[in-house]
Amino acid sequence: MATAYLPAARAPGLKFFLVGFLTLLMSIPLLLVSAVLFERQDYAAGAANDIASGWGGSQTITGPMIAVPYWTLETNFDEKGTPRTIERAATAIFLPDAFKLDAQTETETRARGIFEVNVFRSAVTLSGSFAAPDFAAIGITPARVAWDKAQLILYVGDLRGLTEAASLTWAGQPLSFSPGTLPDTTYAQGMRATVPITGEGGSKRFEIALKLNGTQEFFVAPVGVMSDVTIAGDWPHPSFQGSFLPATRQVGEKGFSAEWHVPHLARNVPQAMANPNDVFSLLGSAKFGVSFYQPVDFYQTIERALKYAILFVGLGFLIFFLMETLTGSRVHAVQYLLVGSAQVVFYLLLLSLSENVGFEMAYLWGASATVVLIALYSWSALKSFARALLVLVLLAGLYGVLYLLLIQEDYALLIGSVATFIALALTMLLTRNVDWYQVAQLPPARMEGASAQ
Repeated sequence: MATAYLPAARAPGLKFFLVGFLTLLMSIPLLLVSAVLFERQDYAAGAANDIASGWGGSQTITGPMIAVPYWTLETNFDEKGTPRTIERAATAIFLPDAFKLDAQTETETRARGIFEVNVFRSAVTLSGSFAAPDFAAIGITPARVAWDKAQLILYVGDLRGLTEAASLTWAGQPLSFSPGTLPDTTYAQGMRATVPITGEGGSKRFEIALKLNGTQEFFVAPVGVMSDVTIAGDWPHPSFQGSFLPATRQVGEKGFSAEWHVPHLARNVPQAMANPNDVFSLLGSAKFGVSFYQPVDFYQTIERALKYAILFVGLGFLIFFLMETLTGSRVHAVQYLLVGSAQVVFYLLLLSLSENVGFEMAYLWGASATVVLIALYSWSALKSFARALLVLVLLAGLYGVLYLLLIQEDYALLIGSVATFIALALTMLLTRNVDWYQVAQLPPARMEGASAQ
């Protein structure tokens, strides 16, 4: 009895492993698309930096604080053991007892080429009071204190954002700021003003007014024994970030308003410090505020899509493999590669279109074009309009699942795992009667020739 001839390329087991190899092969162009994505992200970040360099970058208000120079006496011994008393200079830092900040912001969008960045204008008012500096509270008995050199220090994230001279009222008296902060924190931008204060007077009230431009973020460090901060603006999509969330907030289409009430015990930073070396970093770790969040950050969304790309390319190949195995159609390895290439180009289309028309429209256009292209090609490859129509429906469902994965970030793992399980279950069900041991055999003519010999 003659054995039926089965070409090697159509042996189900061998074809399954070939499709698996082709799926892994498609990871190479997908990596190239990822490289393009990272390059475009760098371009977007460069555009944001260019805008911030002329407008003002992310803004963080840290302060005000009082810096008081002082000297202590230290006794050292020379080489002969003779004691010597020397003066050592230092600067003590005192934070305000009461601190209140009110910021009113207005946002707008600036563009550099096709890249858009959210910027804001703000009117900031800081007020509160300082108690008389108490060196005994920080365990210091100064030999000498330079009260006449006491300064009020205010750190600002990016001074290029100042649009007007900052005003200062100290104990009812108007004073002027000078640029610069403390010598030990020259890396931080800010301003300073010499203020009349002593260790014996009562509390001194202050009020500071700033007109400040910035890009994307506005943060505040809680410097008071109790810090009361209010930030409001016209941006409808604020993202509240940092070490503390608002005690109350209101967000609507016309803007937002948020209030913070932070006690000094919650920030774990003392109100007085013997030196300023760590004050900026310590207070910076406790900052909070608002980010003028762009609701659709399509670069991150596309990056997430690329993480699922190899899985969805493999599922696309699986559709054609099942069609070939169950219907007797013949699909060449080159045809698999062309279908995979169309799926890879989809991610490139998604990236390029998103930069111009937004993510949702880009996904609709890119997915529709890809699905229709593959369906039309499968009409020719599978020699059947009905099979091509089935491919259209299955691929449309596949890209619909991918869209759900991207917009439902919290449930992405659940959706992805369930979809993968269903695909595996259907494959097992549809191929349960396939003889995977079926191997390629020689054509009958060749087999007869071999027997004659």
